[in-house]
Amino acid sequence: MNELQIVRCQDGSQTIYDHRLRESYHSLHGAREESLYVYIQNGLTKWWLKHGQQADSIRVFEVGFGTGLNVLLAEKWAAQMNVKIELVSVELWPLSLDLVTQLDWLAYGIETAQAQRLHQALPNVWVASSKHLSFYKIYADFTQEDLSEEFQNSFDVLFYDAFAPRKQPSIWQQAVLQKAFRLLRQGGLLSTYTAQGRFRRDLSAVGFEVEKLKGAVNKKEMTCAWRF
Repeated sequence: MNELQIVRCQDGSQTIYDHRLRESYHSLHGAREESLYVYIQNGLTKWWLKHGQQADSIRVFEVGFGTGLNVLLAEKWAAQMNVKIELVSVELWPLSLDLVTQLDWLAYGIETAQAQRLHQALPNVWVASSKHLSFYKIYADFTQEDLSEEFQNSFDVLFYDAFAPRKQPSIWQQAVLQKAFRLLRQGGLLSTYTAQGRFRRDLSAVGFEVEKLKGAVNKKEMTCAWRF
């Protein structure tokens, strides 16, 4: 059996299941619905309604590039809103282009070539994916590299999309969340799919103002956290 397997979600979209971690890259109840709700509706749109309606650009940082779904949905959102997104995404375990190409991107309303373009992009180089998205990919362990030294106080929105705390506990530790805090500007917003109690307490401890919201698809709750 391959360690990584494409599986169909209940909403008709697809995701990848990692047999080593026994964990899927997105909710099996709906990859598309989860990403749209957590990172677009309660990330980009939530920040935009509070701060950015006069802005012509938004800076986004993502922990966990994965399949690239969040980036591609953000690009679609930017086109609809007629704004520019500058997005930096960090990934420890890059997926092969062959596996990414096999995903049913049309189920998300995305052309396969768009996904291929992001995955083929060289790391540590700004790439103009479209007139609405500039993309910068970093292959690194976010727990080990203090990227806040390079990008301190640089971002409006932060997509925190690592594997679940029980599967990848190191990236949810308080010291790592402090790095995330330093990446955000004043008024910046972190959004993530989990609402684990310890995680929310650690967010508060490093300075975030934490909101607990209704969760996506099958999840009871999710988390937004502001840097004020």
